Amino acid sequence: MTRAEETKLVKTELRKAGFDVASMDHGKGTAWGWIHVKLARPLEMACEEHGSFQSYNHTDCQACREFTEYLRKLDKEAVALILKVTGRRNNEYDGNISVGFAS
Repeated sequence: MTRAEETKLVKTELRKAGFDVASMDHGKGTAWGWIHVKLARPLEMACEEHGSFQSYNHTDCQACREFTEYLRKLDKEAVALILKVTGRRNNEYDGNISVGFAS
């Protein structure tokens, strides 16, 4: 599978699964084998009081903790789906898959 085919497949499957993909590309240089995915941040769950959509250091706020846990859950689900559709093996770097959230 070429990188272009892999990109198209991953984007399509993530969107089918309900993920809002903001961007996706492959690494360059020493990160050549990596897939980099940016998902849209689900701001409807963010804590407006502390701006948890930007900072996650308010551990005493229930809404901030829930938002952070939700982002972690989305990250794990996205990595698992990408591993499944690409056939990559899960190693210590999640199969060389990086999932983040767009600002």
